[in-house]
Amino acid sequence: MAAALLQVPSLAVAPVARADEQLPKAAATEEQALKAARQSGEPVEVLAGRGESRTVRALPDGRMEVEQRIRPVRARQDGGWAEIDTGLRRSGADVVPAVTTVALKFSGGGSGPMVQMTRAGRKLALTWPQPLPEPTLDGDTATYEGVLGADVDLLLRAEADGFAHTVVVKTAEAAKDPRLAELALPLSAAGLSVTQEPDSGVLIAKTSAGMGVFDAPSPVMWDSTRAPAGAQGSSTATTPQASAMDTGQGPAEGAKTAPVNVEVSGVKVPMSPFHPVAAGCWSQHDRDAPVGA
Repeated sequence: MAAALLQVPSLAVAPVARADEQLPKAAATEEQALKAARQSGEPVEVLAGRGESRTVRALPDGRMEVEQRIRPVRARQDGGWAEIDTGLRRSGADVVPAVTTVALKFSGGGSGPMVQMTRAGRKLALTWPQPLPEPTLDGDTATYEGVLGADVDLLLRAEADGFAHTVVVKTAEAAKDPRLAELALPLSAAGLSVTQEPDSGVLIAKTSAGMGVFDAPSPVMWDSTRAPAGAQGSSTATTPQASAMDTGQGPAEGAKTAPVNVEVSGVKVPMSPFHPVAAGCWSQHDRDAPVGA
């Protein structure tokens, strides 16, 4: 995972502690962390500076180091911090991840929203047009099989700060189903207004004061088929060879891609002109922003 480091100079270096002396690897305040780092000769985390994607450390030479991750690595849980864990489990009628920065619920099957995401009391939900089957769980991914005929599946994947949804069309015949061309996922965002940035296509759910709470990049669709060995130059003879990058993770190298048309009232997923996988994702808008903001 990529991260940025910023080191801030401070003053003084103290003697290193005895080898048999036990010193903390973290301290509550910057002052305490600097003292412990000078004594131990090792970096000491400043707990007061900890955030969802930020780690602050005091260094033995008196400088301060700030590590800022691109995505969250921890979340608030039960009054403390817990490492991100997107593994899914069943909880009553819902499917939930272990530890994420947003409260996330996937459908356990039946009618109602396919996914609900809550942050600081504000909720966003997407709904599948028909009742969903009970999902199969595999790590961070819930798979709902046969959601539009036998050869169309829905995948929901939990992320550290949101979720991704993928519609997988497994055969060329299934791709001809007219219901795919008309498929819309109603979007509910109580107390929020959802707008699309004209240049980037990013969707942002904002409060009445204009503060972004959730956002989503413009969704895409792609063709996950491959030409079989010996069929070089052929544009028609293809063999499905799906991988993680062909389904829940994104298009594989060489896959044909196209944008998915988005309407603010919902998500339109036009499935022509080729046999595709279509995906979108939502996440919290500002990392390390106060959750009560």
